[in-house]
Amino acid sequence: MPSFFQIVTNTPLWVWPLMVFVLWLGLQGLRPRVIPVWRIAILPTVSLATSLGGIAQCAEILDRGGVQATVGIVCREPQSGHAGVAGRDFAAHGDDG
Repeated sequence: MPSFFQIVTNTPLWVWPLMVFVLWLGLQGLRPRVIPVWRIAILPTVSLATSLGGIAQCAEILDRGGVQATVGIVCREPQSGHAGVAGRDFAAHGDDG
């Protein structure tokens, strides 16, 4: 197990200014201050944009036959004669019946 000294000496030099910057940001966050509404709205706006982008990608996949593929994967019959679920065996209906 590496010692604390080894960790500190083997840390890349760019990490230390980054750590000082993050600590400075944390200390700035402790002070009460007035923030404009547009700055508060940045993170929710970015989150909404990425969520809508994910939904758009999903809709594009569904338009290309993703619904049929999803239904086929979820509703397919097991390959063997039995499907084990939670420690129990359930008989699968085959074409022989």
